[in-house]
Amino acid sequence: MKNAMEIVEKFLDAENQRDWILWADCLDEKVQYQVIGSKGIIQGKEKYVEKMKETYTELSDWNFKILTIQGDDKTVVVEFAGKGHYSGIYEGIKYDNRILTRITIGKECYTRAIKV
Repeated sequence: MKNAMEIVEKFLDAENQRDWILWADCLDEKVQYQVIGSKGIIQGKEKYVEKMKETYTELSDWNFKILTIQGDDKTVVVEFAGKGHYSGIYEGIKYDNRILTRITIGKECYTRAIKV
């Protein structure tokens, strides 16, 4: 059996590659995901996969790099930096090809959109 850090690395690599089959293979059937900045919770593997596919239509070139990963058999903390362009509607505002960067450290997430 793989350790938790290997599973998280596999999961994040699959997301960068948009390999939704491999990505979904890392998820529990009863996964719950809270969209950043939202009170809504997505429940279940199938709904989560569909949400991510939908999200990446607006972030087609989004990619991230793991900066630090630490953990044990039960808990993994990842710091990553991501960048790409966002085209879509967020909080009622339409964006076209906006540069988006994000750094995540544990549960803290810093996102910056830059107008180009």
